[in-house]
Amino acid sequence: MIVKIVTALLGLVVLTGQASAAQKAAVLPFEIIFQVREEDFFGAPREATDGEKQLLLDAAKQLQELMIASGRYQPVEVTGIDADLEKQSPLYKCQCEADLGKKLGAEVVVTGIFDKASESLTNVTVRETNVASGKTRSMKAVMQGNTDVAWQNVIKWIAKNRMLKAEATSP
Repeated sequence: MIVKIVTALLGLVVLTGQASAAQKAAVLPFEIIFQVREEDFFGAPREATDGEKQLLLDAAKQLQELMIASGRYQPVEVTGIDADLEKQSPLYKCQCEADLGKKLGAEVVVTGIFDKASESLTNVTVRETNVASGKTRSMKAVMQGNTDVAWQNVIKWIAKNRMLKAEATSP
């Protein structure tokens, strides 16, 4: 009986320690870049389609879910900074992630960039910025193909093999 009580108490201590170790993380909207092509010089640069915009939303949501499931991150709601996001856009150029994170009460801010070299080749970068230090950790992968499954798989791969890898440390 005493052993069961001690075991239960140790379990609570371990769970409490894990919960407090989780970093408050804000996942900002992911962005897409299109490489300049010859025809872009004769017309407007290509904009993201509605389908691509939905894939970006889905990718950010999927990564956030994987981060939460790892127990290493606690989500921070990304609300009240729409004007800042609009003003600073594109985020991959602004180097303003730490400032946005402070406004959200986050310890880390995660952004994602899908850099489309072609319809079948995309360079994907997920950046994790430590709000206190401003240091950024970049995690990259190449996505071949442009299907829903390819987008899901590249996010899973980055999460598993870069972001949430056991020996990975916070920035």
